[in-house]
Amino acid sequence: MKRFFSLALMLALLSAMCLPALAEAPEAISEAVEAEVAAAEIAEDTGLTVEGIGEAPAEEPVQAEAPPADGATAEAAPQAEEAVAVDTDAAAAEPEQAVAAPAVAAGPATGIRLSAEAVTVGVKENYAGLTAIALPEGSTLPSVSWRSDNEKYVKVDAATGRITGVKKGVATVYAKIEGGQEVACKVTVLKAPSKLAVTPKKLTLGADGMTAQLSFAVPKGCASNTFTWSSSNPKVATVDANGRITTVGAGKANIMVKAFNGKGGKCKLTVLGSPTAIAFPTPTLSIAVGQKTALDPSVTFSSKKAAAASIVYAISANSSDAGCVTLNTATGEITGVRKGSAVITATTYNGKTATLPVTVAAAPTDISLSDNAVTLGVKDVYSGLLANLSAPAGETECASTLAWTTSNKKVARVDANGVVTGLKKGTCVITATTVNGLKDSCKVTVRKAPKKLALSPATATLQVGETGQYKVVFPKNTGGTVRFATSDASVATIDDDGVVTAVAQGSVTISVVSFNGKKASARLDVSATNVGLPTNEYSSITSSTSQYREGMSNAEKLEYVIYMAQSQLGKPYVYGSGYKDDDPSGFDCSGLVYWSFKRINLKLKDTAHKQGYDDSQQKITSMASLKRGDIVCFNTVDDGADDLCDHTGIYLGNGKFIHASSSAKKVVISTLASGYYSRTFQWGRRVLG
Repeated sequence: MKRFFSLALMLALLSAMCLPALAEAPEAISEAVEAEVAAAEIAEDTGLTVEGIGEAPAEEPVQAEAPPADGATAEAAPQAEEAVAVDTDAAAAEPEQAVAAPAVAAGPATGIRLSAEAVTVGVKENYAGLTAIALPEGSTLPSVSWRSDNEKYVKVDAATGRITGVKKGVATVYAKIEGGQEVACKVTVLKAPSKLAVTPKKLTLGADGMTAQLSFAVPKGCASNTFTWSSSNPKVATVDANGRITTVGAGKANIMVKAFNGKGGKCKLTVLGSPTAIAFPTPTLSIAVGQKTALDPSVTFSSKKAAAASIVYAISANSSDAGCVTLNTATGEITGVRKGSAVITATTYNGKTATLPVTVAAAPTDISLSDNAVTLGVKDVYSGLLANLSAPAGETECASTLAWTTSNKKVARVDANGVVTGLKKGTCVITATTVNGLKDSCKVTVRKAPKKLALSPATATLQVGETGQYKVVFPKNTGGTVRFATSDASVATIDDDGVVTAVAQGSVTISVVSFNGKKASARLDVSATNVGLPTNEYSSITSSTSQYREGMSNAEKLEYVIYMAQSQLGKPYVYGSGYKDDDPSGFDCSGLVYWSFKRINLKLKDTAHKQGYDDSQQKITSMASLKRGDIVCFNTVDDGADDLCDHTGIYLGNGKFIHASSSAKKVVISTLASGYYSRTFQWGRRVLG
């Protein structure tokens, strides 16, 4: 029998059908009944009818269309997700409906989706990873039936959904809830792997908990969803499900991985001794602001054969200023950020720890070595090469760590403290580099060790308070470092460069010994007797004329020359220096004379020989006739020639002169009263009359 209802009644019934919890809402039921009665009354008045509503069969669920062979996927799952999203928005907009949402989630599912839209399996692989998920999320999943559209390639368990790859190809697997929606997944079947390539193939680790990560690759065109890791010797190492190795004890093991079909690959693992201690190469470290330094601790192992230890670095919480450095915790590289102190810790993988106090200081602004040239003998060890560092303005200290290098390791080596050892005949350059890259170098000449020595002069006389210079004479093509000594320091003293100072009247023996034990000696008499030096009015040899001006007298100009020469006292002896630079780093003998007179715009000859033989200047033939500011000329080759000049200086008065001494290795003041320079004096040249 047909029943006719008004449009209003139909809408009311449809609305009631959309309320899942209607049976639990009496108010809603009453309203629906009232609406039905009202609608019937309206129908009688208006004649509006809707046919078949009361007898309509249940609506068929939307079915996913089977995807074509090219892998197109069904639209049902996305539609279901969109439906859930819409319901959620409605609940948010209407608080009364949101309260009823838990009852909806707890009810039966209205749809499903699959855990993947496409999967790949190997031939003969059983894959249980494809699952059906109830929609809306959290609802109860009804029974699901599974089917394959082509069992030639893919079979599926109708009850569990477990997939089995049959042969290479593509099929579609469908899942359908009872009396409702069906969704699809594309399944591609590839060959089963014949092997797996493990990386690395070989590995050496330390015992006692060192770890490493292995990886593997499946051959192209093959597939597997199941991989199993194992160790052939768990007493040597274990491996987890992800291929991460953890060592146990020393020995060997194969770490293997297998696919579903038992095919796989392996890594040959060797486990050696474990770390027993770790130490930094120095007890402390000084770096500069902005300097990067890689820490390099040494590790002691439990056996002679050992692997590199895995080390983790950290800044200790006990640091007084942890922020003065930054640290790469994996590599151990530190960078100075600001002045301060911090403590760095290095810890091996098995818990052995070392600490290193680090001080960050200002970066130096200059470096100069104590020697620019040194002659050593074979097997000679020289520890006198020192570096002087200049701190920035306003700072009293700077980073003092130096890197020492040699240009030829076969000729001479240098250690971390700048100690140089001669190895074989030849020359090389030793370079010191500051933490911020500043450098200075010293030329090292290595000669054969001497078989004998001589000391020059063999006899000498000095007045009390005067100084003299002793020179060691080596056999041809030999050389090396020497040590001077005096038999009585109360009469005369002598320094490391052979400069002797008369202290009191008497006689002493000056001796010298080479690095290989060869010895020589000379006699020195100290007296108060004048030996014929010029007498003059100068009470002091020091000049106070520090400014040059136009219109100076010759005497004033000479005072300025002397002032400038004396301002260079202590500058290193550098062969060939002083002729071109306004502010050179060092001088040779004629270079100091040339540079000093150039300060008054007077250009002299540029070698000692030329300065000594410049006949444009008056020649002074005796020491007694010398005047302050004269050039003094010497023959230092000891070949008996009386007409040779190979060394020059500037006379200061009172028997003293200033010069760049190759023996003293610097600019010094020496005496003409007696000794070496008294004996080797040739003549003088008067630059300004």
